[in-house]
Amino acid sequence: MAITQTSKSEAKGKFFLGCFFSVFMLFGLGMSAAFLWPIVNILQAGNWRQTPCTILTSKVERHSGSKGGSTYSIAVTYEYFVDEQRHVGARYKFMSGSSSGYDGKKAIVDRLSPGTQTYCYVNRRDPDDSVIERGFTADILLGGIPLIFAVIGAAGFYGVFVHKKKLPKPGVVPGLPVAAPPKGGAPLKSSGSPFLRLGCSLFFALFWNAIVSVFVAQCVSGWSSGRGDGCMTAFLVPSVLVGLGVLVLVVYYFLAMFNPRPSLKLGVSTLALGDTVEVEWTT
Repeated sequence: MAITQTSKSEAKGKFFLGCFFSVFMLFGLGMSAAFLWPIVNILQAGNWRQTPCTILTSKVERHSGSKGGSTYSIAVTYEYFVDEQRHVGARYKFMSGSSSGYDGKKAIVDRLSPGTQTYCYVNRRDPDDSVIERGFTADILLGGIPLIFAVIGAAGFYGVFVHKKKLPKPGVVPGLPVAAPPKGGAPLKSSGSPFLRLGCSLFFALFWNAIVSVFVAQCVSGWSSGRGDGCMTAFLVPSVLVGLGVLVLVVYYFLAMFNPRPSLKLGVSTLALGDTVEVEWTT
């Protein structure tokens, strides 16, 4: 009976951890998807045709946030010719969107002032598809943050369902008698400390919600300025729910610290299948 209850408890624990790490992994993969397409474009643009172009317009666009802050982006147009046909491009880099840091973008705009002769890179299959900066930029590195969540989730999922601990082989020496089992009762110790559970859940709640809050602020800023991202919102909803669930778990573990803790003691220290044992408990 005890073995059956233990197995059910372990199965429930694995199911909970599996769901938790699955959400962790899916969140990381979902948030990283926004960075994968620009990376694919960067890799494909490696063999695009380098073509002379002339800058037509260039400026730093300012985007106001909901909390009074501002982000900036580079707006540029340029003309180039392919097979004596005029084309106009309007893409500086593959990673779209805006970010903080006005001075760096202003320096690029000053370098690409109207009338400046420079080079752009044109898709050999589509002459209308072009870009000025085809390499990796600093904002692409932000994609590494969600990947951390994906790696942690995948590692946790592997540890729960795939990895199995190897049981040590008993070192029995032939010819020597097996030691007699110790006499007397055996206390049952808890497998986890309430302080450890509270500390781990609190650390994870702070870490998770701090990261998610950055993306939530960007999402809210986009919707308030009329440039809402539905895909990002869809990925953030379960992430916010996970953050709220972890906060509830912190409160639960905190209140559990004040609960009485029973102490169990078996009548014997070793058991064989079918044995009867007395259990003493105190609080």
